Amino acid sequence: MTRQGRRYPEADDSGKRADWMVTFNDLMTLLLTFFILLLTFSTLQPEKASRAAASAVSALGAERMGGNAVERFFLPFIRPHVDRDIEEQKARKSSDRPGGIVRDRQAAVAAALASVPGSRIAAATGGFVVHLPLSGLFEGEALRPGETSRAVLDQLAAVSRGGGAWITVAANGEQSRPGEAGRRDREQSILRSDAVARYLNETGGIPVEKISVAWAETPGEGTGRLPGPTGVGIRLAVAFPR
Repeated sequence: MTRQGRRYPEADDSGKRADWMVTFNDLMTLLLTFFILLLTFSTLQPEKASRAAASAVSALGAERMGGNAVERFFLPFIRPHVDRDIEEQKARKSSDRPGGIVRDRQAAVAAALASVPGSRIAAATGGFVVHLPLSGLFEGEALRPGETSRAVLDQLAAVSRGGGAWITVAANGEQSRPGEAGRRDREQSILRSDAVARYLNETGGIPVEKISVAWAETPGEGTGRLPGPTGVGIRLAVAFPR
């Protein structure tokens, strides 16, 4: 029964008014249970928590009470508080970190290259490219890297091993001669590239599956190019995983 738009308890047959079916305490208990369920869903299934909160807002007619205010009220129950400034700082650090690490690794190799005349280093996509001139690269005819080139290769292997990089070794700047002389040039180029790759594996600790050899300027994925002219030597392209 209603009077002037208000609802009152119904009277029973004896004429006495019956008690409310749901008391105020029951209503508060139900409301508290609802929020506990919201918190539970927010931990397990955020999408369902959002839908539940939206249903509650709609059921309470909150869209007519100012949606933004009600949204701010329900939001902490749906998902943890997020500080936008802190999250933006984290995002900037996360985006800058990979490039910064690669630059630091390139700088470490560049410092070792300072003692090798004619050597060059340049940035490449996801890594860098190094040119080691043929002069002074090996000791005698044994194709063993010389002292200065070993220092460079050791440093390059250290930063590559730490970053899980792939290394492509290739001859650089060689001009093949015709006939038999050209065949011998190609053989020497292969032997030099293989000697550097073997040193990186056996001494530098780079897994063999992380090293590839592009024979005698054979184009290969990730070999990289140095800007400007370079002399005869060995090119090492270092590419770090993204």
